[in-house]
Amino acid sequence: MKGQNAPKKSKSESEEIKIRQKIRDVIDDKWVILLMTLVTLWALFGDDLRLFTTTKSADYYFYISFIVILILFILEIFFTSLVVDDYKYSFFFWLDIIASVSLVLDIPYLINPMIGFFGGTVTTADVTLATTSSANNAQGIASKVLKSFRLIRLVRIVKLYKYFTKRESEEQEQRLKEVQRQAKTARQAAMNREMDPDRLGKKLSDIITRRVIIVVLLMIIFVPIMQVNEDDNSPYYGLEQLFWMGRSSCQLVDEQCQPPKANWVYNNSICWEDLVYRYSKSSQETDGKKPDYPLLWIRAPNFYKNGKIEDISTIEDYYGKNLWEIDEDCSGKSVSSSCNLRDSEMLLAVYNPSNCSDECENIQVYSRFDISSYSKNVAMMNIIVTIFIGVILAIASVTFTVDTQTIVIVPITKMILIIKSLADDPLKKIEETREEKTEEKFEFGDKSDDDQNMLQATVEKISSLLQISFGEDGSEILSKNIMSGEGELNLMRPGNKISLVILTIRIDNFALITECLDLEITIFLNKVCHIVHNCVKAWSGLVAKSSDGCFTLVWRLPELLEKDTEEDDLSNPAMQRTDLANRALVALIKIISEIRRSSDLQFYKFHPKISTNMGEGFEISISAGLHVGWCIEGVIGSDMKIDASYLSPHIYLAMDLLKAIERYKVPILMTEEYYGYLSIKAKTCCRRIDTVTLPYIQNQFGIYTFDINSKDIPEPEGHVIGQLIKLQELDSVNVENFQHKGVDYMFTLDSDIVGLQRDIPAHFFDSFRHAYVDYISGQWDEAKDYLDKAMAYKPQDGPSLTIRNYIDSLGGKPAEDWNKARTLLDSFI
Repeated sequence: MKGQNAPKKSKSESEEIKIRQKIRDVIDDKWVILLMTLVTLWALFGDDLRLFTTTKSADYYFYISFIVILILFILEIFFTSLVVDDYKYSFFFWLDIIASVSLVLDIPYLINPMIGFFGGTVTTADVTLATTSSANNAQGIASKVLKSFRLIRLVRIVKLYKYFTKRESEEQEQRLKEVQRQAKTARQAAMNREMDPDRLGKKLSDIITRRVIIVVLLMIIFVPIMQVNEDDNSPYYGLEQLFWMGRSSCQLVDEQCQPPKANWVYNNSICWEDLVYRYSKSSQETDGKKPDYPLLWIRAPNFYKNGKIEDISTIEDYYGKNLWEIDEDCSGKSVSSSCNLRDSEMLLAVYNPSNCSDECENIQVYSRFDISSYSKNVAMMNIIVTIFIGVILAIASVTFTVDTQTIVIVPITKMILIIKSLADDPLKKIEETREEKTEEKFEFGDKSDDDQNMLQATVEKISSLLQISFGEDGSEILSKNIMSGEGELNLMRPGNKISLVILTIRIDNFALITECLDLEITIFLNKVCHIVHNCVKAWSGLVAKSSDGCFTLVWRLPELLEKDTEEDDLSNPAMQRTDLANRALVALIKIISEIRRSSDLQFYKFHPKISTNMGEGFEISISAGLHVGWCIEGVIGSDMKIDASYLSPHIYLAMDLLKAIERYKVPILMTEEYYGYLSIKAKTCCRRIDTVTLPYIQNQFGIYTFDINSKDIPEPEGHVIGQLIKLQELDSVNVENFQHKGVDYMFTLDSDIVGLQRDIPAHFFDSFRHAYVDYISGQWDEAKDYLDKAMAYKPQDGPSLTIRNYIDSLGGKPAEDWNKARTLLDSFI
């Protein structure tokens, strides 16, 4: 049953992933992003544009558009929560929720029922049972709070920021996921995510941006609430005067009723009409201008009707000229639907006398003003404030981000790259990341930079010391051990079997040199190390070990493909093996040549401590052995001390070649296994000098040498240690034409390789070859004749003397059990 259910479950999960991806593609579509950007802008400015540019008749269409926007916001939140990782309950999630909720405040079809449900009073220009002066004051305070809260819609500005940075954020996440997939360990994957410089930089920038947004919005919302505003009580005060004036029995003879300096009013005019007229002009700035807030309707005690409270319809002067008249559409306790003004564009003033007698108790009078110009100005200012706040948020975010990037993220990124690199691979080579600072800075900046550079330099020094301590090859072995697990060194992990070209080098007479130089031996040895290490690195080798004047150098051979390839270039693993074998021989010859011509080492020829004990004319020389074989590379040691090492009988064989050099009196010995990897040009430079056996090697094998003369090749101007020195006659040859096939060209073009074998007669090689064939076949009499001929061309040839001495030691005849080989390390004369 489990086996049957598993495919169904897998299929279901696959379909779910496909559906999620389709939804994600729709959300990320550029047209959808453009639509949501326009929708967000409309949500920001739509309500203010409604008040500033249109009349009451257009409100319906605006409210419908706001409802559509609210639905789009809700759908966006819903689908984004389903398909986008880390969105739900994130900062942007709550940001979108707040933005959507704030939009409800712009839709009276939604907000008015909610206010009524909770027992609140909707702002209106109509007179209701609850309309009192105190209620109007409370309503004004609530309106201020609600207005401040509605400014939260500015949070939608951040939605634009999210849209514009969405693509970059997703690209960074995809790149980070790819890095995590390439991680070799779970620990490395986790650290790649947590310590990714781009991720940390973006996270810090986002935090700063969010904090700026939150602080600015809190200031926008609460600062207006906490301010002490001066309210304009002139409508209320004027209505109070009209109330008491209308209920009085003011007569023409009453001097108090005569307004001073009112020459435009006829002497027989009634001060009541003058007072109503002036009340209608209460918002007039100067005479002759229209009032800012015209009086639409007034309901007060009528002076001419014994103080009866009724709507005052018109005011005329003495000549019958109409000074003010009621707006029929916008008058009455309930405003008619034909009124072209919105409730928010009308101001209702209410007066109820508190010190009135019993006969006027619970009486109220009203007036209504047209404040549409004020509403338009407020809407215009809101648009400007929205734009201004948006610019401030953008500038603040960019400024903080740039400053953070320069002052914090760049130095931290450098440090993280180093630390992350060391965490991934403690022995990885760290590239130089610090730049020279040439510009002058303030003292504070200099100190901060110095601290950062000091910390960075410290980490780099620790890493460099580790790498130098273990060496390039040892670092690679340790790195493989660490990276093969959970990022920790495991001494119980098996080693790896690999194929190597092994080059062992020994400084001749190093014990005597050490005794002579005493404390100066470290200087001498480091000068030799400088040459050896640079030459090996120049020709793709690795330094495995350096100790007591001996060096073990290796070249890692690539694994052969299961299927043979016919490519005649370095893409063929077999060609790569040949090229690496050639590079090992080239590196060795370069080491010999560089030691001979080094001015630092030539100094020791005449060093008083050496010349006193070893005679004048002392020459620094080396002996070398070359072999190819398998090795087990791994970490050897304990928690107290570890070494990156190679374990194999082939390492011992290469070391035994150094011991045999004393017998054959040649500087270089190489095994038949290594010789077989060389290219044809390299093989022509070598000669076979014996066939030998070793107790720990099953089969006998041949040994070869590379003959060198005693001449030194001068160092050309601008020469770099270990690099090619062209023969003068071939200086015009372009090396790049041959590099696709490796370094085989060196055996034709290089002055060191060609020069070290120059002046050795060709007849010498012919004679020795015949002597060797006769020696191996057991025809030792003929072999001795050819050896004599060879030594006639080269009297001090070590291999010739060695074979001749061996023949003489056995009486000139091979033993009955002669198997064409002898033990490499047997002592003989």
